[in-house]
Amino acid sequence: MENNFLVRKWALIRRNELTDIPEKFEIHPDFLQTLSHGEFESAFRDVGEMFRQMYSDMANSPEKFGLPLYKTDEYDYFPKQAREARTAPWNLFYFMLCLFACGDFKGNAFTVDAAQVKGMNKTRKTNLLLEALCDYGFMLNGIKNYNLSSCGEFEMDYPDNRNVMEVLSAVAKKVKNTQLKDVKNYYSGVIAFRNAFISITVVKN
Repeated sequence: MENNFLVRKWALIRRNELTDIPEKFEIHPDFLQTLSHGEFESAFRDVGEMFRQMYSDMANSPEKFGLPLYKTDEYDYFPKQAREARTAPWNLFYFMLCLFACGDFKGNAFTVDAAQVKGMNKTRKTNLLLEALCDYGFMLNGIKNYNLSSCGEFEMDYPDNRNVMEVLSAVAKKVKNTQLKDVKNYYSGVIAFRNAFISITVVKN
């Protein structure tokens, strides 16, 4: 299938908007409660590479992520469809923010409260997003058919580097409890972009 969808262009633009991680940086002590500086930095870099790959894959296979398939030659910049294509590549990352903000470690397992996620999240096609996460090394246990309504809670893991779970959890909770505090419209495109943990500089002085 020829990929001439609006969302392809915007997935690549969003990828280019990601902040480059500097060679050396300071890490706020809030993020070093359970990890050393080296452990956090290594996992943080893994997350950065993962997100870049996700955006690239969205550009190449937008249907896999449930992204809108509006053709470039059918819409200019202003219609609703074009606006949707501009914000849609953020959906997966905003959903990840919800997952990790609504989960906690219970022993060695990271357990996600599905009801809390549903209350916070405003994205659609979450089954496709959960399935897509598994393609990047995440493992889910206790959820059926990637359906949030199938369980009260479920476990997430990232066996390739479990510190990635620690980093995503710590940063997501920091964002929720600070920059998203008292924000009622969680899915405002601007708010989601400015405050999603993938785009803020959480490790600088």
